[in-house]
Amino acid sequence: IDANKVKYASLFHDISAIINADQMHEIARKRKMNIDTAETQYHFILHQRISKIIAKEYFFIEDEDILSVIECHTTLKI
Repeated sequence: IDANKVKYASLFHDISAIINADQMHEIARKRKMNIDTAETQYHFILHQRISKIIAKEYFFIEDEDILSVIECHTTLKI
C-alpha cells in the first residue's frame, strides 16, 4: 500500500460534505451523471462521486488509484 495515496484518499474522500445533499443531486443532474435509485432517494450517497470531482477539478488530484478510492468508498465497486 502506498502511504501517500492512502493519505490523499483519506483527506479528500468526504470533502463534498461542505455542500448539502440536495446541492450534490443538482450538481449530478447538471453534469448528466447516471444517478441510480438509491442516489435519487438518498442524495448524500452522491457525496463520494462529488468528492472525486472536487479532488480532481479543484485540487488537481490526477492519480486514478486515489480518485477511484474516493469515488467508491461508500458503495464500493461491482
